[in-house]
This record gives sequence, structure tokens and C-alpha cells, in this order.
Amino acid sequence: MLVLSVPVAVLGQDKGYLYGELYDSATKEPVIFATIIVKNKGVGIISNDDSFRIPKVMSVLGDTLLVSSIG
Repeated sequence: MLVLSVPVAVLGQDKGYLYGELYDSATKEPVIFATIIVKNKGVGIISNDDSFRIPKVMSVLGDTLLVSSIG
């Protein structure tokens, strides 16, 4: 298993979604198909090419996002 340091840039909230971008901090490459989980809620999504959108009903202000990727 490879553990990456992945900075998550949360860009904003629009039409019921929290969205952001994922990049590898060492290579500056987009991290694709990463798992993003809302901590302590048991819900999450998988990112697309370099970004993600989480429905607001799954998260609230102050929640922690956990990001993992193998690759």
C-alpha cells in the first residue's frame, strides 16, 4: 500500500455540493479515483479526474474529510 500526502483544496459550495481538487504534494499531479470520506459519518465518494463533489446533505461545516488513494 502506498500512502500519499494529498492536499485537498476545498473550492466552495454550489447548488448543494461541497467541491474541491486533489493533487499529490510531491509530484503536483492530479490524484484520480481517490476515496474521500466524511469522518465519523460513514459516507463518501470517489473523485474523478482531479476533483470531487460531495452533496451538502452528507457533510456540514467543520466536518473532516479523509482522503486515501493507492497507486
